[in-house]
Amino acid sequence: MNWRFSLRSLLILVTVFCLLVGTLLSIYQRGNTQARYIREIEAISPGSVRFCYDYQTRMDPTQRQLFSSRPSFLGRMLGKDLVHRIERVEFSPLATDSQIKKCAQIIGLKEVQLNGAVWPSRWESILDYPTLERLHLSCFSAVIPRQKISLTDLKRLDRLRILIIDGFELTKDNWNEILSLPRLRHLELFSTDSNVADFFQLPTSTTIDKFSWRPGSMVSQATLSGLIQRLPGLKTLSVWGGIQRMPMILHVGQSGIDSSDTSSLDNTGEPILTPIDDQIFLSLRNCLRLENLSLFRTRINGENVELLQSLPLKWIELPSSQLNDQGLAKLAKFPHLTQLEIGSTAITDRGMKELSVAPKLVSLSIRDTRVTDEGMAALAALESLEKIRIRDTLITPDAIQEFLKTKPDCKIDNQ
Repeated sequence: MNWRFSLRSLLILVTVFCLLVGTLLSIYQRGNTQARYIREIEAISPGSVRFCYDYQTRMDPTQRQLFSSRPSFLGRMLGKDLVHRIERVEFSPLATDSQIKKCAQIIGLKEVQLNGAVWPSRWESILDYPTLERLHLSCFSAVIPRQKISLTDLKRLDRLRILIIDGFELTKDNWNEILSLPRLRHLELFSTDSNVADFFQLPTSTTIDKFSWRPGSMVSQATLSGLIQRLPGLKTLSVWGGIQRMPMILHVGQSGIDSSDTSSLDNTGEPILTPIDDQIFLSLRNCLRLENLSLFRTRINGENVELLQSLPLKWIELPSSQLNDQGLAKLAKFPHLTQLEIGSTAITDRGMKELSVAPKLVSLSIRDTRVTDEGMAALAALESLEKIRIRDTLITPDAIQEFLKTKPDCKIDNQ
């Protein structure tokens, strides 16, 4: 075989070789710079900062395997810590201001979790992170009262897409800063309270499509309604009842109510429910993109739930609420509903018969209810049903076996 090598071919090969070598040298140099930053930061206060690389923070949601944007052979050749980028940094309450400021020099840093108090100097250092996309501020303590936080100039983090706040009290100025973020998509509040009485004076955010709030104390109907009206682009809304201590799971099946944990019971022994009732649906009906709704431990009984029937709701959770059979009958008419969680409610076999006409229901949870074999038999009419959770109910094993004869492919969780 005769090989003919022209000058043009040689030039192409040399160019490709130079590009390859340049890329490897660039990666190696960036990795060395990154390693130097880590050594300098850890030398200030050892153990107070945790670094996470992209191969540790990213996960394939289908295969559940770690993956990275970098070829694996480079990691084996040069070393993982040199090839891969630091994507997340977690600061402990002991981290110093100089460590937080130094981490701002890490190229491509996307996620930061800051634990402990957020005093002005700490906050000013966080604002210098140019590529930050996810920020988690955590100061939760079961002993220390919730602290107020200053989010001044938060809009400087113009790439921020996810904001998680845990254990603080938000003021009107805080909400102004949060709702003004141009790219914020997800807002999650845990053990966080708000002293804002009138949300109508705040700006409207059309970018936030996921909002989750687990307040540290009771949240009022007016507060939640006002906030929802500032978030018309919501696709997912999740609100937990305001319990200061961890809620318990109610068992109202064969064993009766388990009141071993009295932190979520009032002085009469009844579950503490957030003062949110069906009037909240008046605010939600303006969220025309709402697909997922979770309202935990509320006074909702489903009386006005038909106000949401025109929305594209696919997933509804109303556990530990006052939902009754009449409300469940209205939920059964939702045309897009595929997942329904109604555990720890007062629904009965009558409700199951009403629900049997739901056109697209795929997954159902009726755990901790008084549903019996008769209600289980009624669910066999749901043609699209693929999964059902029936733990702590009055349904017998014989009824489950009879159900599976009709729907053998349906998965049942009764353990």
